[in-house]
Amino acid sequence: MSALKTLPIADEPRVLLIGAEPWLISQVSLLFAPHQITVVALSAKDFLEVDVQKIELESVYKLIWWVEFVDQDHQQRVLGKLRQLTQVPTMVLGSLPEQFLLEHEALLPELKTAHQFFEAVLAALPEAQFFFGRDWFEVGEPTGLLKLSLRSLNDGLLFDPEMDWFLSSRESFFEVISPYCIRPHSPTRVIVKGRKTMSTVILRRLAGFYTRYYQTNLTIVPVGAVRHSPSTLGFVEVAYPVAIDALLDEFVRRKHQWQSLLTPPPPVSELIKKPAPPIKAEPVLQLPAMRLKAQAAKKQEKVKKVLVNREKERSEVKQAEQIEGELARIFRDNRTEKSEKRIDDKVKIVKKIAKKSRKNKALFYAGLATMALGGIVLFLWGIFAVTTVFARKEISAFLADGLTVEQVYHSGPWSQLLQFQVGYYQRLVGPEILSEGGELAEFEQTLLGLQQEMKRLDFLSEQYFLGILGQGETSAEFPPELAAQLVITQRRLSEMILAVESLGQFQVKESERWLTALKDEQQQLAILTQFPEVFTGVFGGGGKKIYAVLLENNLELRPSGGFIQAVAFLTFDRGLLTDSQVVNVYDLDNRLPGAVQAPAEIQRYLGESNWYLRDSNWNPDFKLAAQQAAWFIQQATGVRVDGVWALNYQALQVMLAALGPMELPVYDEVLTSDNVLERVEFHSDDELVGAGQPKKEYAVAVFSQLLRQLQVIPFEKAGQVLTALAEGLENKQILCRHRSPGSDEKTGVEWRGY
Repeated sequence: MSALKTLPIADEPRVLLIGAEPWLISQVSLLFAPHQITVVALSAKDFLEVDVQKIELESVYKLIWWVEFVDQDHQQRVLGKLRQLTQVPTMVLGSLPEQFLLEHEALLPELKTAHQFFEAVLAALPEAQFFFGRDWFEVGEPTGLLKLSLRSLNDGLLFDPEMDWFLSSRESFFEVISPYCIRPHSPTRVIVKGRKTMSTVILRRLAGFYTRYYQTNLTIVPVGAVRHSPSTLGFVEVAYPVAIDALLDEFVRRKHQWQSLLTPPPPVSELIKKPAPPIKAEPVLQLPAMRLKAQAAKKQEKVKKVLVNREKERSEVKQAEQIEGELARIFRDNRTEKSEKRIDDKVKIVKKIAKKSRKNKALFYAGLATMALGGIVLFLWGIFAVTTVFARKEISAFLADGLTVEQVYHSGPWSQLLQFQVGYYQRLVGPEILSEGGELAEFEQTLLGLQQEMKRLDFLSEQYFLGILGQGETSAEFPPELAAQLVITQRRLSEMILAVESLGQFQVKESERWLTALKDEQQQLAILTQFPEVFTGVFGGGGKKIYAVLLENNLELRPSGGFIQAVAFLTFDRGLLTDSQVVNVYDLDNRLPGAVQAPAEIQRYLGESNWYLRDSNWNPDFKLAAQQAAWFIQQATGVRVDGVWALNYQALQVMLAALGPMELPVYDEVLTSDNVLERVEFHSDDELVGAGQPKKEYAVAVFSQLLRQLQVIPFEKAGQVLTALAEGLENKQILCRHRSPGSDEKTGVEWRGY
């Protein structure tokens, strides 16, 4: 009988980049270099000259288009050509087309056209991944809000719109999209931005750097402005921290590069309201009757003057008489009247002194009250400073205890007191004055919120896991509530990263190590948010799926992990484990319809002339080993499995620590995480000397009992088992390879790992 043969694997993939800017090519190449994927860069003009029919689409791993909204003639034609390549996974990158204008300025025609083109790109490529940066910061060129703020720089002014600003950079943008480059493709819409900061804060820092380098003070002037941006409904916003001070410092030092690019300042008349013009009096028409009245009025005026003169003469006479009477009265005053007057004067003086005394007393008590109030403020501030110190110690002790995001944090007495003080003082003095205390309180609130969301995520994950095993509600599709919780938890992690970075400026211990752990967790969650469709497909959301699970004995080494002792066949249908069967590997090898010639290495080191399923994992690349195992299984049973998983005894040891002791009645044994490796080795030696049960039957018993125990696992242990499975996947003690939908059976390129 002729020997059975396997087939080769396809060529290495490439990334096609539309955009020939040197910095863009460098950034994209850095993303794919660790994965040994070649980046082929073309300008928009060169891409339009390429014949789409001649592109080897099967070798294009991903197509990346850097869209430029200022050159829409070429970009429109590129978009039309991309619509012919819908079978290639596409990523669209760029800077969000938006602009800041004064309130009286209308939306520019070119910006309105850019917004329309932005919406056209989203509609034309519904299956693509979109990543756009907001508030892009270029060191050599003023962009976005800086264009508005620097309009009157030559006049020593900085326009401040007093609005939120999200400064981002190229490096932060590509740092965020990095995890999305090597993962299963699914439609994604993400806006990458920096941490929210008021424009006033950033402009004050910019003015400080400007004064340092050019000895010129800048005046910040508030103005009314509007951010004009296209609709971003359906996008997820991801905030990534940026070193703002470093960017501003470099920007100011390169003034010679961007000073000539500044937009001319608006006229002063547009910023200052003009006074209303005075109302002019209308001329009065003089009719004949009115002229007669005027003449009569003049005569009356003359008569009035005569009467006034006469009255004046009478008044002068009367005044002279009064003076003479007053002189007479003065000379008639006696000593008693003078004495009374002196007494009255003294009384008035005493009243003035008493009034002044009361005023001085009031000032004295006001001074005492002010001093008392100042003392109270200093006392409260001292208590706040002491509380901050001890709360910082509590948080530092928690951070030093471990580096797992799942570590439970309980607020200590000092932290609780700090929360109370910050909540009260913020309403009085604002968050900026509280400095470190405010940052510590914000960190604690963010940490408690993250723990709540992580707990919710664990609960939903455990429910989904138990539903697959038949112990709860099952769902053919990945639960939408779990998918939404993954996104919420990822946002909470982003907030937590910003809070830990804020702690770093106060030199809080362990903040850097925690920052690394949080970013690793964020990257893992970012991958999981793209997996709902994968989980739906793996667990039979679209129909029945059969998987082969290889139990490998890592005490007998093989290139991909260990000697294959048993194979379990698991059947999933519409999100439920419907069937499980464990078969000895020797039974499967005996069913092969023909002999397979063993590779030279197996003949040399194992002395086997034929190749069997038990040695199919000879290749250290599990992708190739899984394909080979699936091929042997199909030849032996006629079953075409949808994936191959591998599990060794070291992974079983971790799972037993979560499950608890596992009984083997046939062997009168109880397996635990402490003795499982010793019992496996014992039965291996027992089989070699020919005593007791064969080793192959022992593996079947262990594997069968494990599956039975998983199917009756209590809810409180589901989370520990999930953690053990995740640890096994991370440590490569559990390996997975699945067939991609619609794959080619002949080439073998359909196998992918998750």
